[in-house]
Amino acid sequence: MHSALLVVLALALSCNAVKVITNEAGAATLNETIKLGETYQLSLKSNPTTGFRWELKTKPLYSERTSVDEFGEFIEPSTDQMGAPGKQIFTFLGKNAGEEHIELSYERPWTKEGSKSLDVLIRIVVA
Repeated sequence: MHSALLVVLALALSCNAVKVITNEAGAATLNETIKLGETYQLSLKSNPTTGFRWELKTKPLYSERTSVDEFGEFIEPSTDQMGAPGKQIFTFLGKNAGEEHIELSYERPWTKEGSKSLDVLIRIVVA
């Protein structure tokens, strides 16, 4: 009985798992595959104290954005080091099967100088 309960609990937890997509290498393009109905997060280094922040440039077609704030959720740095970046997190739910391009730009709102772009290709598949 005890092992059956653990199996049910493990299945329940796996259903609510969130796939976290990062860009630690600083690539200009990311390619990921998620399952239909899966929640996924884009977790990107960000330092808004310098004026820079990630901004979505395209509206997802096959995913539903579940982040409440327009610029996602900001997680403070885990260190007290001056100027250390935190994480800017955008959360989505894969609603329909298809191939999705989510374009983001890391910029200061008042200038394009020093900005960079990121193109995230998400394939939402029926599992």
